[in-house]
Amino acid sequence: MSAASSDVEFDLRSRVRAAVADAEGVVEECDPARDWPDVETWLHARLAYEGEQTFALLADRTAEVAAALGREFGGEPLPPPAPAEPPDVLGHLPPRDAPRGARRPLAARSRSLVMSGYGGLMMALILPRFAGVQLPAWLILTGALTTALLLGGATLTAERRRLLETSRTRSKARVRNDADGFLLVATKHAKDTLRHAQQHLRTECTKRTTDP
Repeated sequence: MSAASSDVEFDLRSRVRAAVADAEGVVEECDPARDWPDVETWLHARLAYEGEQTFALLADRTAEVAAALGREFGGEPLPPPAPAEPPDVLGHLPPRDAPRGARRPLAARSRSLVMSGYGGLMMALILPRFAGVQLPAWLILTGALTTALLLGGATLTAERRRLLETSRTRSKARVRNDADGFLLVATKHAKDTLRHAQQHLRTECTKRTTDP
Protein backbone atom coordinates (compact mmCIF):
# COMPACT_ATOMS: atom_id res chain seq x y z
CA MET A 1 0.00 0.00 0.00
CA SER A 2 2.89 2.34 0.69
CA ALA A 3 4.33 1.63 -2.75
CA ALA A 4 0.93 2.29 -4.33
CA SER A 5 0.60 5.56 -2.42
CA SER A 6 4.07 6.69 -3.53
CA ASP A 7 3.38 5.84 -7.17
CA VAL A 8 0.04 7.64 -7.20
CA GLU A 9 1.45 10.77 -5.55
CA PHE A 10 4.41 10.87 -7.93
CA ASP A 11 2.11 10.42 -10.95
CA LEU A 12 -0.24 13.18 -9.78
CA ARG A 13 2.51 15.71 -9.05
CA SER A 14 4.24 14.97 -12.36
CA ARG A 15 1.02 15.49 -14.28
CA VAL A 16 0.19 18.73 -12.50
CA ARG A 17 3.70 20.07 -13.06
CA ALA A 18 3.47 19.29 -16.78
CA ALA A 19 0.03 20.96 -16.98
CA VAL A 20 1.36 24.10 -15.27
CA ALA A 21 4.36 24.27 -17.63
CA ASP A 22 2.08 23.95 -20.67
CA ALA A 23 -0.33 26.56 -19.30
CA GLU A 24 2.50 29.03 -18.73
CA GLY A 25 3.58 28.47 -22.32
CA VAL A 26 0.04 29.27 -23.48
CA VAL A 27 0.07 32.45 -21.38
CA GLU A 28 3.32 33.55 -23.01
CA GLU A 29 1.73 33.29 -26.45
CA CYS A 30 -1.43 35.32 -25.73
CA ASP A 31 -2.76 38.47 -24.12
CA PRO A 32 -4.26 37.30 -20.81
CA ALA A 33 -6.30 40.49 -20.43
CA ARG A 34 -8.22 39.40 -23.52
CA ASP A 35 -7.80 35.60 -23.61
CA TRP A 36 -7.86 34.62 -19.93
CA PRO A 37 -11.34 32.94 -20.01
CA ASP A 38 -10.11 30.58 -22.75
CA VAL A 39 -6.85 29.92 -20.90
CA GLU A 40 -8.70 29.19 -17.65
CA THR A 41 -11.13 26.84 -19.39
CA TRP A 42 -8.24 25.00 -21.04
CA LEU A 43 -6.34 24.74 -17.75
CA HIS A 44 -9.31 23.34 -15.81
CA ALA A 45 -10.03 20.81 -18.56
CA ARG A 46 -6.40 19.73 -18.57
CA LEU A 47 -6.27 19.36 -14.79
CA ALA A 48 -9.53 17.39 -14.79
CA TYR A 49 -8.11 15.04 -17.43
CA GLU A 50 -4.87 14.53 -15.51
CA GLY A 51 -6.86 13.85 -12.34
CA GLU A 52 -8.88 11.17 -14.13
CA GLN A 53 -5.70 9.47 -15.29
CA THR A 54 -4.23 9.47 -11.79
CA PHE A 55 -7.45 8.15 -10.25
CA ALA A 56 -7.45 5.35 -12.84
CA LEU A 57 -3.90 4.48 -11.77
CA LEU A 58 -5.08 4.54 -8.15
CA ALA A 59 -7.79 1.99 -8.93
CA ASP A 60 -5.34 -0.23 -10.82
CA ARG A 61 -2.76 -0.23 -8.03
CA THR A 62 -5.42 -0.98 -5.40
CA ALA A 63 -6.66 -3.91 -7.49
CA GLU A 64 -3.06 -5.17 -7.80
CA VAL A 65 -2.68 -5.15 -4.01
CA ALA A 66 -5.96 -7.04 -3.60
CA ALA A 67 -4.86 -9.62 -6.19
CA ALA A 68 -1.45 -10.06 -4.51
CA LEU A 69 -3.11 -10.65 -1.13
CA GLY A 70 -5.47 -13.14 -2.72
CA ARG A 71 -2.54 -15.13 -4.08
CA GLU A 72 -0.89 -15.15 -0.67
CA PHE A 73 -4.01 -16.57 0.99
CA GLY A 74 -4.89 -18.94 -1.82
CA GLY A 75 -8.39 -19.81 -2.79
CA GLU A 76 -10.70 -17.22 -4.28
CA PRO A 77 -9.34 -13.72 -4.95
CA LEU A 78 -10.05 -11.08 -2.34
CA PRO A 79 -12.94 -8.79 -3.35
CA PRO A 80 -11.50 -5.42 -4.27
CA PRO A 81 -12.82 -2.36 -2.46
CA ALA A 82 -15.62 -0.41 -4.07
CA PRO A 83 -14.20 2.53 -6.06
CA ALA A 84 -14.66 5.87 -4.34
CA GLU A 85 -16.57 8.58 -6.13
CA PRO A 86 -14.06 11.13 -7.46
CA PRO A 87 -14.52 14.58 -5.91
CA ASP A 88 -15.15 17.79 -7.79
CA VAL A 89 -11.49 18.76 -7.76
CA LEU A 90 -12.15 22.10 -9.47
CA GLY A 91 -15.47 23.10 -7.92
CA HIS A 92 -13.86 24.99 -5.04
CA LEU A 93 -11.89 27.27 -7.37
CA PRO A 94 -13.70 30.62 -7.56
CA PRO A 95 -14.25 32.29 -10.97
CA ARG A 96 -12.10 35.37 -11.29
CA ASP A 97 -11.77 38.23 -13.72
CA ALA A 98 -9.00 38.38 -16.27
CA PRO A 99 -5.67 39.45 -14.76
CA ARG A 100 -4.67 42.85 -16.06
CA GLY A 101 -1.55 44.89 -15.72
CA ALA A 102 -1.69 47.76 -13.25
CA ARG A 103 -1.80 51.07 -15.08
CA ARG A 104 0.32 53.88 -13.76
CA PRO A 105 -1.52 57.02 -12.62
CA LEU A 106 -2.67 59.28 -15.42
CA ALA A 107 -0.37 62.07 -14.26
CA ALA A 108 2.67 59.78 -14.45
CA ARG A 109 1.73 58.50 -17.91
CA SER A 110 1.08 62.02 -19.18
CA ARG A 111 4.37 63.26 -17.76
CA SER A 112 6.31 60.47 -19.50
CA LEU A 113 4.59 61.21 -22.80
CA VAL A 114 5.18 64.96 -22.52
CA MET A 115 8.81 64.50 -21.55
CA SER A 116 9.39 62.15 -24.49
CA GLY A 117 7.83 64.63 -26.91
CA TYR A 118 9.72 67.55 -25.37
CA GLY A 119 12.97 65.63 -25.58
CA GLY A 120 12.34 64.91 -29.26
CA LEU A 121 11.67 68.56 -30.00
CA MET A 122 14.80 69.71 -28.21
CA MET A 123 16.96 67.15 -30.01
CA ALA A 124 15.74 68.23 -33.42
CA LEU A 125 16.01 71.96 -32.65
CA ILE A 126 19.31 72.08 -30.79
CA LEU A 127 21.48 69.40 -32.43
CA PRO A 128 21.72 71.16 -35.82
CA ARG A 129 22.88 74.33 -34.06
CA PHE A 130 25.56 72.45 -32.13
CA ALA A 131 26.69 70.89 -35.39
CA GLY A 132 26.78 74.27 -37.08
CA VAL A 133 24.32 73.20 -39.76
CA GLN A 134 21.95 75.80 -41.12
CA LEU A 135 18.62 74.23 -42.09
CA PRO A 136 15.37 75.79 -43.26
CA ALA A 137 12.92 76.48 -40.48
CA TRP A 138 10.25 74.21 -42.01
CA LEU A 139 12.72 71.33 -42.16
CA ILE A 140 13.76 71.83 -38.55
CA LEU A 141 10.13 72.01 -37.44
CA THR A 142 9.22 68.91 -39.43
CA GLY A 143 12.15 67.00 -37.97
CA ALA A 144 11.28 68.16 -34.47
CA LEU A 145 7.66 67.05 -34.77
CA THR A 146 8.65 63.71 -36.32
CA THR A 147 11.18 63.03 -33.56
CA ALA A 148 8.65 63.98 -30.89
CA LEU A 149 6.05 61.65 -32.39
CA LEU A 150 8.53 58.79 -32.64
CA LEU A 151 9.68 59.13 -29.04
CA GLY A 152 6.10 59.52 -27.83
CA GLY A 153 5.10 56.40 -29.76
CA ALA A 154 8.03 54.50 -28.26
CA THR A 155 6.87 55.55 -24.80
CA LEU A 156 3.32 54.31 -25.48
CA THR A 157 4.66 51.03 -26.88
CA ALA A 158 6.82 50.50 -23.81
CA GLU A 159 3.80 51.15 -21.58
CA ARG A 160 1.71 48.60 -23.47
CA ARG A 161 4.54 46.07 -23.25
CA ARG A 162 4.84 46.66 -19.52
CA LEU A 163 1.10 46.10 -19.05
CA LEU A 164 1.25 42.90 -21.10
CA GLU A 165 4.18 41.50 -19.13
CA THR A 166 2.49 42.37 -15.83
CA SER A 167 -0.69 40.65 -16.99
CA ARG A 168 1.26 37.55 -18.01
CA THR A 169 3.08 37.43 -14.68
CA ARG A 170 -0.20 37.63 -12.79
CA SER A 171 -1.73 34.98 -15.05
CA LYS A 172 1.11 32.56 -14.34
CA ALA A 173 0.68 33.12 -10.61
CA ARG A 174 -3.03 32.39 -11.00
CA VAL A 175 -2.26 29.22 -12.98
CA ARG A 176 0.01 27.97 -10.18
CA ASN A 177 -2.59 28.89 -7.57
CA ASP A 178 -5.32 26.93 -9.36
CA ALA A 179 -2.97 23.99 -9.80
CA ASP A 180 -2.09 24.03 -6.09
CA GLY A 181 -5.79 24.05 -5.17
CA PHE A 182 -6.44 21.13 -7.50
CA LEU A 183 -3.44 19.25 -6.12
CA LEU A 184 -4.61 19.63 -2.52
CA VAL A 185 -8.06 18.17 -3.26
CA ALA A 186 -6.79 15.40 -5.53
CA THR A 187 -4.07 14.35 -3.06
CA LYS A 188 -6.55 14.18 -0.20
CA HIS A 189 -8.91 12.06 -2.31
CA ALA A 190 -6.09 9.68 -3.23
CA LYS A 191 -4.97 9.27 0.38
CA ASP A 192 -8.52 8.80 1.64
CA THR A 193 -9.18 6.19 -1.06
CA LEU A 194 -6.01 4.27 -0.20
CA ARG A 195 -6.84 4.39 3.50
CA HIS A 196 -10.32 3.07 2.83
CA ALA A 197 -8.92 0.33 0.58
CA GLN A 198 -6.39 -0.70 3.22
CA GLN A 199 -9.09 -0.96 5.89
CA HIS A 200 -11.27 -2.98 3.53
CA LEU A 201 -8.47 -5.40 2.66
CA ARG A 202 -7.49 -5.75 6.31
CA THR A 203 -11.06 -6.71 7.15
CA GLU A 204 -11.14 -9.25 4.32
CA CYS A 205 -7.82 -10.74 5.39
CA THR A 206 -9.05 -11.04 8.96
CA LYS A 207 -12.08 -12.95 7.75
CA ARG A 208 -9.87 -15.35 5.79
CA THR A 209 -7.67 -16.06 8.80
CA THR A 210 -10.47 -16.45 11.36
CA ASP A 211 -13.11 -18.32 9.37
CA PRO A 212 -12.82 -22.12 9.80
